[in-house]
Amino acid sequence: MDVNDLPTCIRYGQGPRHMLDTFDDTFAAMRAERAPLMLDVTAHTHVMGRPSGAWVYDEIMARVKAADDVWICTREEMARHVLKTV
Repeated sequence: MDVNDLPTCIRYGQGPRHMLDTFDDTFAAMRAERAPLMLDVTAHTHVMGRPSGAWVYDEIMARVKAADDVWICTREEMARHVLKTV
């Protein structure tokens, strides 16, 4: 639950821009570690899955895709990779 709209918006009352700031801070810190890490961005249709908040996910994906040191995958793909390397 590194970046999750449910606690960010419902519990703490923050808006979409705060979610993007949280992502940016988390993403930067994780990339600075220079170690394999998984960043989980969680979206709920009833929270920010509406036009006023859905743009955040488009922006997050644009930033991730622009990073040349990030692997975008499914959990299954990640599990298979880990199982092959251990």
